[in-house]
Amino acid sequence: MAVVALVLIAVTMRAPITLVGPLLADVAVDVGDLAVAALLVSLPLVSFSLAAPVFPVIMGRLGLARSLQVALGLVAMGLLLRQAPGLLALLGGTVVAGLGIAALNVALPVVVKARWPDRVGLVTGIHTSITAIAAATAAALSLPLAEQFGWRVSMASVGAVVALAAGLAVLLAGALSSRAQGGASGASRPRGVVFHRTTRWLAALMALQAGTYYALVSWLPTVLLEAGRSGVDVSALQGLFVLLGVISGPAAGLWLQDGRAPRSLALVCTVPLVGALTGLVVAPDAALLWVVLAGLGCGATFTLTLALFAVKSATAEVTAVVSSTAQTIGYVAAAVVPAVVGLIASRAGSWEVALLVLAAVALIQAVVAVCATRSAEVGSA
Repeated sequence: MAVVALVLIAVTMRAPITLVGPLLADVAVDVGDLAVAALLVSLPLVSFSLAAPVFPVIMGRLGLARSLQVALGLVAMGLLLRQAPGLLALLGGTVVAGLGIAALNVALPVVVKARWPDRVGLVTGIHTSITAIAAATAAALSLPLAEQFGWRVSMASVGAVVALAAGLAVLLAGALSSRAQGGASGASRPRGVVFHRTTRWLAALMALQAGTYYALVSWLPTVLLEAGRSGVDVSALQGLFVLLGVISGPAAGLWLQDGRAPRSLALVCTVPLVGALTGLVVAPDAALLWVVLAGLGCGATFTLTLALFAVKSATAEVTAVVSSTAQTIGYVAAAVVPAVVGLIASRAGSWEVALLVLAAVALIQAVVAVCATRSAEVGSA
């Protein structure tokens, strides 16, 4: 039952966001403003950064099982609320769902640390893989449904499936926390964790990988279109970028699980991204190769980062604080970096400078990833 609950939670963690992207043009026509429609993508990221520091306190008061149920309930309620008529319901439901997803983002490394302490890398890889599959499926289905029935029916249909998964996961949340109550729901907050050197490295890594990933999610289609690719090619390459995380995420988890050199894994995860971003500038005709490298690198780095939250924490309680701290900072970067990259491209008049800046960010990410894997365990005696 614990594995089933983990799968259902993974389905709810990105699909509510990715199903919106292909619908933004249609939503903008109805609400009359593309910027307002874009809030459906940016508001969840803001929710992530606002809710992440609060959720460990909630876990301390309610315990892990009830906290998971509250988070999943928020996701389901938010998805149902945004089907109600009116712009306020649409945006309000998005915020509510985002708060629930933010809580799950923090809780999942805690669950993995407490429930599968000897299989952190493997379970994290499986979880991120399922999340990627659900996200890609939701994105792929939403536009064809919208073309046939309208964007509201499309959002309602895909959202209802995700809400159902969240509802079922509520019933099974106790199975995930059956071995975690002593570690994740302690009454006191661990001291010295937030400002521990390892926590700072992990927060920096989360910020760099989240900022880079969401910048690519936001702007890669535009970069490819301006390089002369057709709309069909761009859609296929964007889907490939997302789906490759299904392969690289579990691979990174298995590498970490087997105890092989984590510093080498950090470089294997991050260096391809540097090459991909540079390649898009110097050899844009080889876009397929660069998209493959970028997708593999982003998927592997995300799994590595989440796994390190647990691996570098002495207890599940410490994992909660490390995870919340890193994700608070990380999702602020995820909300800011795409806008900054777009501004650089706008001011420069082309994407070359923006991509090279992003490549420099990816290079820093590689250095930080190595430092994070070398850092000491947080909370050990």
